[in-house]
Amino acid sequence: MRFHPFHTLGSKKNIIVDGAARENSVLVLSHWPASPTPDAWLRDTSAEIVLDYIENETMPEGVEFVSNNHYDEDGLLGICALLDPEFALAHRQRFVDAAAAGDFNRYEDRDAARAIFTLSRLVEDVPANSDYAEHTAALYETLIPKVHDLIADIGRFEETWRDEDRYLDQCEQWLDAGVVGIEEDDTHDLAVVRIPETLPAEPFHEFIPGAAVPLHSMAMYRRTRKARILIQQGQRYWFRYRYETWVKFVSERHPLRVDLAPLADDLTAREGAGAVWAYDGSSNITPVLSPRDGHSSSLPLETVLECLRRVFDTGSVDWDPYTVSESGH
Repeated sequence: MRFHPFHTLGSKKNIIVDGAARENSVLVLSHWPASPTPDAWLRDTSAEIVLDYIENETMPEGVEFVSNNHYDEDGLLGICALLDPEFALAHRQRFVDAAAAGDFNRYEDRDAARAIFTLSRLVEDVPANSDYAEHTAALYETLIPKVHDLIADIGRFEETWRDEDRYLDQCEQWLDAGVVGIEEDDTHDLAVVRIPETLPAEPFHEFIPGAAVPLHSMAMYRRTRKARILIQQGQRYWFRYRYETWVKFVSERHPLRVDLAPLADDLTAREGAGAVWAYDGSSNITPVLSPRDGHSSSLPLETVLECLRRVFDTGSVDWDPYTVSESGH
C-alpha cells in the first residue's frame, strides 16, 4: 500500500481515508458527512475506523493506493495506519488519542497532544502552494515519514512542542484557579467560557481563525463536553459549534446544528455600538457567530445568552451529518 495524491489518482483503484470518495474508490474509511462508510464501522475519528478495519477485516485485493482530499492529523494518522498496520496496532491507543486531539482538541495522554503540537509546527515548514491539491499532497508526502518517530518517541521532538506545551499548562492553571470560568447549561448543551480581559493571547491552536482568544482550545475542551461554546472576554463574544457536530460522531449524540444567520441579524439590530454580527454557516466545519472584525458588542452577556437559547429552542436545523448528501468540502 502506498500514498498517492488525491488529485492525480485518475483510474487507479484506491482507498480513501477521512475524505471524499472518487469514482475508483474501492473502500472509504471516514467519519465525514456523506461518507459511504457503513454505519457498523463508524467511530469518532477516521483513524479509529481504520484501526478497527485492519484489525478485523481483510483488505480489498488489487488496491495499491491510499489517499485523502484534504490534510489533517486524523487523516494523516489513518493513512499511516494503513501503510504500516503492524506498527499502528501496536500503538493503537496513541493513534486514537492523537487523532482525537487533532480533530476534537481532546486527549487522554499528554503525549498525544504533544504529537499534534509537533505536527502543527511541521506543517509550517512545508512551503506554501496556492494550489490546494498540490499543497495537500506535499503535506502528506512530507509528514507520513515522520509519524513513526512521533508516535514511538515524542520526546525526540521536545524542542518543537515545548512552547505550546507550556502555554497549555498555563491555561490549565488559569482554569484550576478559577481565573477562567466555565459554566454549563445542560438543557441547551452549551458551555459559557468567561475570560478576563487582562489575559494575554498566544498564537497556538486558534479557537477563532484570525482572532486572539487567550485560552488554548485543548484546555477548554478537556473541561467541558458541551457541543456549543460561547466565549466572553469583556464585551467581545465568540460562539462556536464544535467539530463533533459536523461529522458522524458516535460516542455521544449532541443536538443538531441550528441556523444562526437569523440570530446574527437579530443581534445586529439590538446593537447600539455599530457592531455587525455574522455567522459562517452550519456547513462549515466549526462555524463561528460573532461581531465582525473583532468588534466589541454593546450587548450584555445575559441578552446574548437569552437570544442563543431561544434560537436553540425554536430555530430550524440546517445541518445533520447523517442525512446531508454532500459534505460541502
